[in-house]
Amino acid sequence: MAKKKKLTKQERKEQRRAAMEQVRQERGWEPPPPPPPVQHNELLDDMLPLFPEIADPNAPLPSIEPVLETVASSFEWADEPEFEAIIVDPMLCAATFVEAAEEMGYDPDALLDVLEEERQDAHLDILSAIIHQLFSEDLRQQILDGLEQLRVRLKEANDREGAAQAALLLSFLGWDVGSEMWTMVGLVQAIFERSVYIGFEMAEAGLAAAEAGDLDEDPVTLLNKLTKSRVAQKAESLLKKIPGLSKYLADQADVTWDEGQHAVFMGELYLGLYSDEELLFGLDLFRQTLGEAIEEARSEGRKVALSEEEALDFFTRVDQYVAELVTPERLDQMRARLDAVLRARDFEEEWFSFVLMLKQYMDEPDAAEVERHFLVSAFVGEIRRGGEALENKLENEEEA
Repeated sequence: MAKKKKLTKQERKEQRRAAMEQVRQERGWEPPPPPPPVQHNELLDDMLPLFPEIADPNAPLPSIEPVLETVASSFEWADEPEFEAIIVDPMLCAATFVEAAEEMGYDPDALLDVLEEERQDAHLDILSAIIHQLFSEDLRQQILDGLEQLRVRLKEANDREGAAQAALLLSFLGWDVGSEMWTMVGLVQAIFERSVYIGFEMAEAGLAAAEAGDLDEDPVTLLNKLTKSRVAQKAESLLKKIPGLSKYLADQADVTWDEGQHAVFMGELYLGLYSDEELLFGLDLFRQTLGEAIEEARSEGRKVALSEEEALDFFTRVDQYVAELVTPERLDQMRARLDAVLRARDFEEEWFSFVLMLKQYMDEPDAAEVERHFLVSAFVGEIRRGGEALENKLENEEEA
């Protein structure tokens, strides 16, 4: 998508203020009245520099001007430490932006061909549409938490006006639990603008990755190619341009890792890291440690509910077994198995990022120790997935 002309901060501020005023007039919206003076709280006290009249019980209702000014200018806060890592799924934002533009009759690639004023109106229309679609309770809470942290920081720095504006926006947004008025708030728009921009940049990097090599080739070879291509340079440039992106990506990586490891533990993602003999030993260990509790539960017709002591005993034994099992030679065999799994893509596509991440972690010299938790999870998951079936199979083979 062609990039639009970048407005100055003042132009963006005036644009958002005008849009907010227009929405207010069209919908007849008025801000909720402030609490009576007897209900003074910290937020109200912090807002006094903007509304000195609220200290006077006989004064008329405060002017709406400070509200509009704060709502419009709040886009500048998107780069503050409290908000820089708040990013909505970039690829989803970019895709939704294109879909919304097309549904409204706009050609995303042709927006530069219209007048500046019309282009900015179209941009705001599209942005409001995707905020409506992708706005979530979690995002709302992140922004409210960020505003509270910003208010406290500015107050401690003796920035009374800044703290007053943060308190005002916090109070303003606290009244609207939906997304109706949030779509016109500069801070919210800036967060979505940033997310859309990152999404388009990531899409462009994806095209560059396709040019760097065949996406169907060996993933390890492809990864090595990408680290030496312009894709890596573009990624580095994007990380420098958007400081909060690295934390966002790190958080996403943590989520990917946690979800993948849980899937392995539950037997939903099978990697085949352990041999039949090793799994049989683990199954025997399971029965030796927990068999009595399981049989007792079955005889009483109730669900198995292991005590904390019983579960700890089992996992302690498994941990000890895995620690002794994973020698340097055995670790090399596991690495080779992961390479084969990656080449064959022998798993659901949703787990590709996790398996690639696992491959990188397992290649580290100290993986046997550092990744012990994963190795134990994988051992239990593979027992859970096919231990009994394996035992029956081997027994049938022996009888034959």
